[in-house]
Amino acid sequence: MIYLDTTTLVPLLVHERESLAVRARVAALPAAELAISEWTMTEFVSAVGIKVRMRELDAPTGHEVVVAFHRMADESLTILTPGPEDFALAGEYLSRFDAGLQAGDALHLAIASNNNAQRMYSLDQALLKSARKLKIAVQLLALI
Repeated sequence: MIYLDTTTLVPLLVHERESLAVRARVAALPAAELAISEWTMTEFVSAVGIKVRMRELDAPTGHEVVVAFHRMADESLTILTPGPEDFALAGEYLSRFDAGLQAGDALHLAIASNNNAQRMYSLDQALLKSARKLKIAVQLLALI
């Protein structure tokens, strides 16, 4: 399984500087192995909402992006539901204060780890740096 965090999904559906590279990289991945989580679903809508509030997108376009994302997720991705063990592991990661990890990122890492993801893709450099400090077994690769 390959776990995609939110930072890899937004550029698939919203034009950003990284969009072409992200789209090419994700298209080259084995579709049957791609997974996200229910947390990713929530975080994606939040990211789109931020873009609407910052006036990078208008509200109708934001709604279209969210609908397209849900369709893509339902049709093409495995959606993992976080459980108590994921929250517990995220808490363990967060207790390593020197790692500088944010709660949402810790939850992504825990879900990927507890579901035996071979790889996790992220564009979030802070997440990647924190994961290296934690020596997490999941292989993290930046798409660009």
